[in-house]
Amino acid sequence: MDDFCNKLFLVGVGAQKAGTTWLARYLGEHPDVYVSRLKELHYFDAVYPTPSRVDVGKRMIRLAKEVSEGLEQNGSKVNTKMLDKLLTVIDRLQMQADPKKYPYMRFFRERVKDESVFCDITPGYSLLDATGYRAIIDMHPRVRFIFLMRDPIERYWSALRMGVRKMKNFNPDQRFMDLLGDKDYFYRSDYKRTIEELEKVAKPEQIKYVFYENLFTDETAADITSFIGVAPWPAKFDQIVNPGAKIPLAADKMAAAYAAYQHIYDFVFDKFGDAVPASWHATVKQAQQG
Repeated sequence: MDDFCNKLFLVGVGAQKAGTTWLARYLGEHPDVYVSRLKELHYFDAVYPTPSRVDVGKRMIRLAKEVSEGLEQNGSKVNTKMLDKLLTVIDRLQMQADPKKYPYMRFFRERVKDESVFCDITPGYSLLDATGYRAIIDMHPRVRFIFLMRDPIERYWSALRMGVRKMKNFNPDQRFMDLLGDKDYFYRSDYKRTIEELEKVAKPEQIKYVFYENLFTDETAADITSFIGVAPWPAKFDQIVNPGAKIPLAADKMAAAYAAYQHIYDFVFDKFGDAVPASWHATVKQAQQG
């Protein structure tokens, strides 16, 4: 077994809008952890079926175009970070075009040097089933998972508000009820499904569950570094990553969302007990009163 096989492969499986970008930046600053310029590799959710309608191949091609245009705008001043990201996206596309010549682990073997941990933090992996998680475990001798969970209604509302930044003329308040039953949005808050599928194949000691509401503390940061076997590292909590538009949620919409997500709240309360943040209970109380 070579040295690379002794390294730990950490897979962040989501959830979307639950702090994964902050986590990637935090771990990426640690000298013993490798996080690529392309935080979300979207390999396993491209190879294995998920409920999502997102075309990962088209997404990567669009990203390559965006990064290339960014390089052109800089003219003669080549931004090395952007160039590295472009090369990373190209390598990711090669995995899809010729997986035998460019296998997934080759991507990391060519980049990971002295780091003892390397990561793929892709929120879309929360949509995988047990087959996809088994493929991840079989990919490397040492694998661990981290799953960040945010209050389901807050996560859904945050995802909708993100659309204001990404889609022209998108009104999250108007689309709230329409998208509440959309499987793409629903499954990203369905922590019950994700946890049950993951625990079919992963051992308890391979999984770290973290609540978004507790993420931005020194205690949680230390807990995460301990979980992956690296020394504690100072965390920065003063920067909001990918903030959504600040729009209050009406009481009737909160009640409708709770009706859709009630089984998820019940599952999490039952599984994690007192570890569930108080804000989740406050959301439920408010939704029931609305």
